[in-house]
Amino acid sequence: MKKTFLIELIKLNIFANKIDQEVKIYILIGGLIVLVALFIYLSKLIFKRK
Repeated sequence: MKKTFLIELIKLNIFANKIDQEVKIYILIGGLIVLVALFIYLSKLIFKRK
C-alpha cells in the first residue's frame, strides 16, 4: 500500500512539476500586469491629490 502510494505521489509530483512551470509563467505575467495596473492606479490617485 505504501509503495503504490509513493509511486502515485511521484507521478503526481512529476505531473505537478510540468503544470507548475507553465502556471509559474502565467502567475509571473499576471503578477506583473497586476503590479503595473496597481502602480498606474496609485500614481493617478497621487496626482489627483496634488
